[in-house]
Amino acid sequence: MNNDYSATECPTSGVGIGQVVLGCYRLRAVIGRSTHGTTYLAQHLHEDRMAAVQIADRTVIDKVGEQVAGRRFNDELHGGIRTRHPNLVTTYLAGRTDGVLPTVAMELVPGHTLAQELEACPLGLSSEVLGPCFAQLGSALLAMHNEGSVVRDLSPRKVLFDPGAGGRPRVTVRRLSMRCLRGPSYALRHRGAQTYLAPEQRVGRAVPASDIYALGLMLWWSLTGDEPMPIEADAAHHDDEVAQRLRCATPRLPEPVRELLGAMLAAHEHARPTADEFVRRWPAVVASLGRGLARRSTASPVAAEPATNGAQPLPFVRRRRERPVMVEAPCPPPPPFDVDAVTQDLSTAVSMFGR
Repeated sequence: MNNDYSATECPTSGVGIGQVVLGCYRLRAVIGRSTHGTTYLAQHLHEDRMAAVQIADRTVIDKVGEQVAGRRFNDELHGGIRTRHPNLVTTYLAGRTDGVLPTVAMELVPGHTLAQELEACPLGLSSEVLGPCFAQLGSALLAMHNEGSVVRDLSPRKVLFDPGAGGRPRVTVRRLSMRCLRGPSYALRHRGAQTYLAPEQRVGRAVPASDIYALGLMLWWSLTGDEPMPIEADAAHHDDEVAQRLRCATPRLPEPVRELLGAMLAAHEHARPTADEFVRRWPAVVASLGRGLARRSTASPVAAEPATNGAQPLPFVRRRRERPVMVEAPCPPPPPFDVDAVTQDLSTAVSMFGR
């Protein structure tokens, strides 16, 4: 991500600060950039409301063609605006800038991405945070699936995390992304996106169970503090590999947690729980964790259980750092989101909608 927000014009779109887009949103500042588009802090001309306006990069349109980009954009909009839920980012308005560039005005959500929160918590999330966050994610997916929509590219980088007041965290899923303009094959060429793809997505199919698979990998990271690697095994050996990784990498997790994770990461979509089943099972799974995640002991981490039949443990995580042997302290909350601060000091702007 490019964090140089000093320019008054995005060189790849030709859109400048102060310009009015979609007829009623004046761009105030750049708050995020990616290879797909630029996200602006914008103010509604007639209402006391700020929004996040995402505009596609012209280079993407030039590469895929206006007609193809337009069709993909419309398909993305169709699935992204019909479901209303407190844990789904609201879409206000959509259209095109300069008659060509797909543009979306969305709810401006405070906080940062769940990936950033997890990277700041190398021992994983406490149960007080984990419980409500995944209850909200499950509820949001259930609402989308009931409407016939699928997120398709769910990951911690597409979920916004707000620690909230009084220790009541909130997560919000971004449904719309300019990544859709590049087509479904784009994710297969980028390892970061591959991690959360279900097996059926690797052959071009995305179903509600695909979101459950991605949610399972997000839960793994949140429980262990380690971001998982993609599971490369074929369908015949996929579930065995998942079971071995669960056995080797997370011996301290109670059996209900392992069972849920194993089901969510099943190779076959019909073997995974539905969003409704996840929502109903989640309270009991959280209860099985007790306070173990909230206050880990000072003892050394439990050694991984040996693999059966003499097999070597399989690598499952990207380790950014050695996990310290220490009493876990709660992750300090990020500073509260302040629109005025964003406009005054863009170097501290939240990097949502970035990747």
